[in-house]
Amino acid sequence: MINILMYIFLTISSFELFVGTFQMNGIQRNFFSLNRGVLENAITFSYDEQDGRVYANYDVETVKKNVKEYLTYTLKNYCQKFEVGFYFYFEFSKAQCRLDECSAVRISLKAPVTLFQTYENALSFELKEGR
Repeated sequence: MINILMYIFLTISSFELFVGTFQMNGIQRNFFSLNRGVLENAITFSYDEQDGRVYANYDVETVKKNVKEYLTYTLKNYCQKFEVGFYFYFEFSKAQCRLDECSAVRISLKAPVTLFQTYENALSFELKEGR
């Protein structure tokens, strides 16, 4: 009787592990595939009259909207709910940006996969000046 219970437990555990790793790999693949186009659509340009230069920044609201739409569409087969966090900062000083336009963003994702597994990761994107 104990052997049967152990086999049932091992079978359920193996299935849970298989489903968990399948879902985690799918979530990670889609999160790391967050293509540049999603964020490039949120880039705005501003002209500084004092130094005569054009600066590129991320529009905060557009970044949030685009990333949430992308993740909702791509993760629907792997998890029912997820939490996405945004930390906008200045590229050079790494200080938090509280403006409507910032030069860098860190996107964090937290998604429950199974009863005992949670996927957590973050990606950073910075706009660098080209030469």
